Amino acid sequence: MIWNLKKFDQCQILGINTENRMQTQILTKPETRKHKGLIYIIFLITGLINLINKDLTAAIIFLALAMGSIPFNVNNFSNGMPLYQQVLIILHVLVVIGLIVLMLSGT
Repeated sequence: MIWNLKKFDQCQILGINTENRMQTQILTKPETRKHKGLIYIIFLITGLINLINKDLTAAIIFLALAMGSIPFNVNNFSNGMPLYQQVLIILHVLVVIGLIVLMLSGT
């Protein structure tokens, strides 16, 4: 008897497109992007509040966490991403790096 069962590998279970192994992309649902946007805003506001209260360590932590939950698709950063999204990401990275340098300088 021959069993004709379709084998699922881990990529298919996680929803990762495996047609082209060189360009593996995680497929995200619109609901996930909405949650990432909400998480991004919460971390961003919390980081800014800590920055206003002059708590640099907490501000850096929350702003870095916000960078990890950017609601944009950063896989196509160089081509295909709108300019305002690129500017927002670059500005966010520069602010976090500037805060790290400011904290390490001790002022």
